[in-house]
Amino acid sequence: ANLMAGLFIEGAGNYDSDAFQMKLDDAGAEMGLEAQRHYICGSVCMLPKQQDAAFGLLRLALNAPRFDQG
Repeated sequence: ANLMAGLFIEGAGNYDSDAFQMKLDDAGAEMGLEAQRHYICGSVCMLPKQQDAAFGLLRLALNAPRFDQG
C-alpha cells in the first residue's frame, strides 16, 4: 500500500515523473502520501502565494495518477 501511495506523486495527468517533480519545484511545493492499514495520510507544503498551483497538482495526483512503469 505504501508503494502505491508513493506512486501517486510520481506523475499525473499529462506529466511524467520528471515533469511532475518540475512542476512541484516551480510551485515551491513538496508532497507526500503514506498508506496505513485503515487510512491514507497526505501532506503538501508550499509557499502561500503558490497554494493554488500546489493544490492543483495534488488534485491532479489524486484524480489522474499515471503509475508509469519504468
